[in-house]
Amino acid sequence: MTGFSLSNPLLLVLGIGGLWFFARFILGPRRGAPGLKSMFAREKPVARPGLGKDAIRTLIDDTRAFVVEGADLLGLILAGPFAAKAATPESGVILVVLCRDLKAYSDRAWLPRWAYPARGHPVSTHAIEVSSQEVVHRFTLRGSPPVAVHFVLAEIREAPVSLQSALGIGAVLLDDPSGAAEKLRQHWLKALRQPQSIQS
Repeated sequence: MTGFSLSNPLLLVLGIGGLWFFARFILGPRRGAPGLKSMFAREKPVARPGLGKDAIRTLIDDTRAFVVEGADLLGLILAGPFAAKAATPESGVILVVLCRDLKAYSDRAWLPRWAYPARGHPVSTHAIEVSSQEVVHRFTLRGSPPVAVHFVLAEIREAPVSLQSALGIGAVLLDDPSGAAEKLRQHWLKALRQPQSIQS
């Protein structure tokens, strides 16, 4: 059997490798260096910041002013990728306006009260969807991302189906003069996080 010898190159390489392994992965971690498990640890995800509220500041400010001036409007929530600071230039803006009565917002009569289109963003297309719990206005405006304004009855408890995907991405409070918007936002997010509450 061949013993250890400096003249045996294979044993010399194995000896040097063993010393390096001991110093790197056994002695090193005791002195604060990363240990052996760092070789097998998953790489931490790197957050890539996207567009957030600052990118749509004028739209938010004009919509907040519209909500504050409306005596029947109870709060404003931003939902979707802009709320989560994960929007791209192609992402849409989703605004949720809590109201006492949907009738006043089921047609185009409210539009003159909203300053944003007159601020260099004329409406190109406008579609309206009406249901018992909400009225959704979907806009394309010049020089703006697509915008969906959801007028939602403040007394509903379950998030409308049309909003569940956006709320799952993120939702932030923009205005809450009545205190109802934050309570409803928290309730919706809590319900959406519970796997057993599958809403249809």
